[in-house]
Amino acid sequence: MEPFPSSCVGRGVRYFELPEPARADRARHCRGPAGLIAAALLILAVLGVPGSGARAGSPALVDVRDSTYLPPTITVPAGTTVRWTNRDEETHTVTSDTGLFGSAGLDLGEEYAHTFAKPGVYPYTCDLHPFMRGTIVVN
Repeated sequence: MEPFPSSCVGRGVRYFELPEPARADRARHCRGPAGLIAAALLILAVLGVPGSGARAGSPALVDVRDSTYLPPTITVPAGTTVRWTNRDEETHTVTSDTGLFGSAGLDLGEEYAHTFAKPGVYPYTCDLHPFMRGTIVVN
């Protein structure tokens, strides 16, 4: 029968005897708050903290589906590339209200991308369907 894995819960209480290498591993694992803080920092570094700029290298994705931009508003750090993908049977465009960026007509499966270098609010629409509206907020 295999023993249950050891944990830091119930320190000092032994339900079974661990071999020496396992005891050393458990001692390293159960170092208290410092170990938890280090683990939390590692997780934040891997996932990225919003607004830290860590995600500026990976594209933000917007789907065009059912004649809407999904999500209709996104917030990204400066330097982020936003990629729109048309997942609708209709042809759509991605056109800045100020003329800063704009796509040609995108058919099903086609993509358009633009990199937002400066902070600001960037509203856009579909030239073919003016009721379709979206906004990119750049921090």
